[in-house]
Amino acid sequence: MALDIAKLAKRLEELNTKSSGGGANFIDIKDGRNVVRILPPAEGKEDFAQEVFVHYGVGKTETNKKGTMVVCPTTWGDNKRCPVCDASKEFKGLSKKKDDAMDKQSNQLYRKKRVYMNAIDRSVDIAALAKDAEGNYLDAEGKVFEPVQILGVGTTIYKAIIGIICDPEYGDITDAVAGLDVIITKAGTGMNTDYEVKTVRKESPIGFDQWQEGLKDLSTFAVCKTYKELLGILNGDEPDEDARPGTPAADNKDAHEDPKVGISTEGGGSNDSGGEGEGEDEADVIKREIAEALARRKNK
Repeated sequence: MALDIAKLAKRLEELNTKSSGGGANFIDIKDGRNVVRILPPAEGKEDFAQEVFVHYGVGKTETNKKGTMVVCPTTWGDNKRCPVCDASKEFKGLSKKKDDAMDKQSNQLYRKKRVYMNAIDRSVDIAALAKDAEGNYLDAEGKVFEPVQILGVGTTIYKAIIGIICDPEYGDITDAVAGLDVIITKAGTGMNTDYEVKTVRKESPIGFDQWQEGLKDLSTFAVCKTYKELLGILNGDEPDEDARPGTPAADNKDAHEDPKVGISTEGGGSNDSGGEGEGEDEADVIKREIAEALARRKNK
């Protein structure tokens, strides 16, 4: 099925006018030049990508120092309730000035756009890979390798990809026979990371006959937990591994695309020092105040 260019053009306009804030193998966007082939939608589907709102670093504890990435219920509509969004708003309300601890924590928890696509990493020569007795491809270490992987990106790269598709000079770069590989060049680190997105000059077929069988169901990346489950994670409960998109460490978000700012809330536990705030460091204060803020909201 051909891509709906008019629909994508409208989506690009929306992304430009709005501020952005099953397991699978992910393509890691490394420093320098990365060449990928974005695959067409599955048969009967219109969209080659799945847009999702996520929260990063939720519920940091001693044993989960980086926190958990969770899908925000507002992925399915801004009217959906989300305790992490509630917490972000509460922090913003507690902030006395821009960039103070509360403001940074609010920004850290604020929802971010994440987009998932089926893609092939061109740095891997699929034809040269060995196969096991069951016909699975094997990497250099003898582990099963899936040629069709997931490319997860933020709004910066996604807008660039849609912009290319909507440009009549390029058109449907996902076309199985006459599409174009995409070159993503990454430079810099942290908040100073820059991306350049362009295509190769020459059209080409996908070059992997089993690509359709390898397509992942992108809708699984939009599955979100209940309000109660998300509230538990926010309060430090261990997340259910199976309910998170992909695998916990596989989706390597880049800080430049989805800024991750603010202070750590490592440490967990309640304050047993007696007096209110006595003996607490800044992270403990924030953890205590979010718990109090959420309790107030729950009792309203």
